Amino acid sequence: MNKLLPLCFLALFTSHVSATVLSFEDVPGGSTQNNYGNMPTYKGFNFSSTLDWLDLEGSSWNYGAKNGEFGILNNNGGVGIITEQNGADFTFDGLWAKVWATGKESGGTDSAFGILQGYRDGVLEWSVDTSLNGSYEFYGAQAGLIDELRLGFGGIFLVDDIVLNEDVPATVSEPATLAIFGLGLLGLGFARKRKVN
Repeated sequence: MNKLLPLCFLALFTSHVSATVLSFEDVPGGSTQNNYGNMPTYKGFNFSSTLDWLDLEGSSWNYGAKNGEFGILNNNGGVGIITEQNGADFTFDGLWAKVWATGKESGGTDSAFGILQGYRDGVLEWSVDTSLNGSYEFYGAQAGLIDELRLGFGGIFLVDDIVLNEDVPATVSEPATLAIFGLGLLGLGFARKRKVN
């Protein structure tokens, strides 16, 4: 029974993450054919002014999206920054990036070098060196909660299919779950008492 108690209390107070895939196919007021524009708040995340949404398939910028038709570009150069709309923490589970103005999955020699970073409360939590060419490169999940994702791939780059997991604060389970939990503890108590007798 002593081993079961921690698990029971864990079931009472849960913290979970909610996966969000930023595909840029449905940007509010954006994602229009043969066009580009500033990134507004999208799926609960804010984007720095250095990042624009862009049609990468049916446009004169036919450089290819990883999936669908749209991606983001650091159109104003520099580092792109993504934060959660309400300032909450989140985890980084991956993204795809490539060099701007290169043919679809054209590969080639790496020509953009930079760094992908996660910060929390102004402190660097993790950092990944990056190198890009004309084909989308995947940068995978990094451990730890962050409140700021910095896209510093170097040069002008494209990014698509960013997966972020918003951390939802611990909540107390609903009354029905508490009742079931209580009955379970009561049953364990009777079973233990019966075993002792």
